[in-house]
Amino acid sequence: NATIINKIKGHPYLRYIIPFILPLLIVFTRPLSMNPNQSIISAALILVLIWWATGIINKIYASFFLLIIFSIFGSTPLRVVFRFPLSSNFYMIALSFLLSQGIVNSNIANRFGDFVLKKYAYTPYRLIITAFVIAVLLIFIVPQPFSRVILIASIYEEFFKGKEIPDKSKEVLFFCIFVISTIVSMFFLNGDIILNYAAIQFGQISISWLQWFKYMGLPSVFTSLIVGFFFIIIFREALTNIDIKTENNIESKVMDAKEKKTIIIMFIVIILWMTEPIHSIDSAIITLVGSLAMFAANIIEIKDLRSIDIGLMIFLTAAFSIGSVMNHSGTADIIYSNIMRVFPSEYSNMYLAILIITTMLLHMILGSSMT
Repeated sequence: NATIINKIKGHPYLRYIIPFILPLLIVFTRPLSMNPNQSIISAALILVLIWWATGIINKIYASFFLLIIFSIFGSTPLRVVFRFPLSSNFYMIALSFLLSQGIVNSNIANRFGDFVLKKYAYTPYRLIITAFVIAVLLIFIVPQPFSRVILIASIYEEFFKGKEIPDKSKEVLFFCIFVISTIVSMFFLNGDIILNYAAIQFGQISISWLQWFKYMGLPSVFTSLIVGFFFIIIFREALTNIDIKTENNIESKVMDAKEKKTIIIMFIVIILWMTEPIHSIDSAIITLVGSLAMFAANIIEIKDLRSIDIGLMIFLTAAFSIGSVMNHSGTADIIYSNIMRVFPSEYSNMYLAILIITTMLLHMILGSSMT
């Protein structure tokens, strides 16, 4: 309950004391016949999950705490605890922030979005469809979902200026951008540079762009249609009777050198990403070369290194370490054997349904797909 959480967070002592109750019980009672180390890492994990979910303790500090406990009590080699920073995915994600910043610096996305909106988006429903189209196309330009959503929202905000659109309608349209982004990110492998690559690494599989689209393309289309239909039904009042006036004559400004260089660099990067099964060059190396090319072309500068979310990278390191440590310490086997009592003995539709519901409940509690 949000009200209870806010009261606890606002109390000078309770906010720090209450999260320790369950973890301390686990340490002292050692449930499920856990050994001391197993109970400590289980308690630490639950404590950090509470911190992550409530924000009582800064995410970075909480992540550091978990990594320290795992390193001391996890009975796991340090190279396994810190396997994420040692993987190519770590650098792929970090460098993608730089590529995204280069796109923002060059103003290509704003130019493209402004042109499309002025030309085609003259009704609320066209605004929704256009947001979907822009989100899909920007996947090939901005490989970072956070940057992409903010970019599209800023394009729409600029487009709304000077137009008599009710605030309620604007809120619905902005919300639509975020809903669309969630679905669109699943279309292509690079749609969500963090979650999609995390899924591959957690699953310990290798998959190409084309293979990903083969499996995820059709489900993503169906999901888009279903969500789009219900979105329009639910918010139909806010989306009707809106007069959106657009310009009849759209001036086409000549691209400057920075924009042209950015397009060329991103075109080459995207082609290399898509043809990785042919040339076998790792995506992280391709992203590194693309970032260096942007530095050389003065599209991004040293100051743009600030665009890399260090806090997120630390959080991801801790999140990736959970599975490894729980497995190496034997804690996962203990928990798994007890959880499996709830699941059917064999894989079936019921098994899948329980798994989906469990995942949804965890997501509602933790509030983060990555967590």
